[in-house]
Amino acid sequence: MTSLNCYTLRGAVAVLAIAIIGCGPDGPIGKVTPVEGVIKLDDTPLVEVTIQFTPVEGGGKLIGSTGVTDAQGHFVMKTGDGRDGAIVGKQKVTVRSERADTRSGYKGSPRSVPPRYSATDDKNPLGTIDVSEGKKTYDFDLKSK
Repeated sequence: MTSLNCYTLRGAVAVLAIAIIGCGPDGPIGKVTPVEGVIKLDDTPLVEVTIQFTPVEGGGKLIGSTGVTDAQGHFVMKTGDGRDGAIVGKQKVTVRSERADTRSGYKGSPRSVPPRYSATDDKNPLGTIDVSEGKKTYDFDLKSK
């Protein structure tokens, strides 16, 4: 094997190793853990609303997670790069009536989420949560007033 081919092969193996490590649950973008839960408004499940977790730490290098509720208000989070769950650590929580993919023509939940729950500032009563490996379920009971 010529030295050029040897270097090319080594480079390809290095890139592949980095890609595999980066795509794993312990990759450089953070540890991912399964997260699910239920969202209710005044004790009634919210249907087809979007919940988003945005990492507080990591200097913008950590990816967020999103979920959409079903008919029972149940959601399962998925990271921005397609992995099931959310990054371990402090997360800012927002909930909004419209789905993340509005291109489908979806108009939102039959019950509207009060705007304060979609605020990205300190006025959002949901605040931050600490996503940990030992806890899988995060339920939210929003109030209309």
